[in-house]
Amino acid sequence: MSNYHHFIGIDIGKKEVVVGTHGSKATQSFPNSPAGFKLFFKEHRKTLSDALVVLETTGGYEQLFLNALMDKNVAVHRADTRKVKSFIRSWGKHGKSDALDAQALSLYGYERHKTLDLFQPPEPIALKLAAFAQRRQDLNQMLVQEKNRLKSPQNNPLVLQSYQDVIQALNNQISAITQEIEKKENGCSYSSHAQNHRYC
Repeated sequence: MSNYHHFIGIDIGKKEVVVGTHGSKATQSFPNSPAGFKLFFKEHRKTLSDALVVLETTGGYEQLFLNALMDKNVAVHRADTRKVKSFIRSWGKHGKSDALDAQALSLYGYERHKTLDLFQPPEPIALKLAAFAQRRQDLNQMLVQEKNRLKSPQNNPLVLQSYQDVIQALNNQISAITQEIEKKENGCSYSSHAQNHRYC
């Protein structure tokens, strides 16, 4: 059974994080950087030992802060964005701000902490696969853009050749990354206890 006395919500941005604590209307901002993490830990050093920290997935910008919290053995829940948005709507708050989101995340942790799973860091191979998958997705998006440009009215042969060269380069990159993904997937076996957990 959980024994938390403090509930901290963190809204993650590319350059800064906004922190809200359940029971307080005040919020704090810290740089999303190692220096910012040190300030955060210094400010909350008295409460983190029995606190639950809730943050949501934010395009990977949460990863550095998440790693820092895990290194300090802080209990962390990485919330599902869809569930959090539904919760915020049910909370009855209108408008959108980082401060409101941070407060909502702290309230989410307070009200639902008994049913929230703590974040467990993935195996290193899973991190590599996720990075490869994200990069392949980015390359595919660029590939679509270049193919669309190739179809557009364009009579300059140098420009057309440039499109074709970039398309070929992107295809080569996508093929290489796909091969790396397949190698790593084939070198792993799945646990019978967790469908998506790999051991290598």
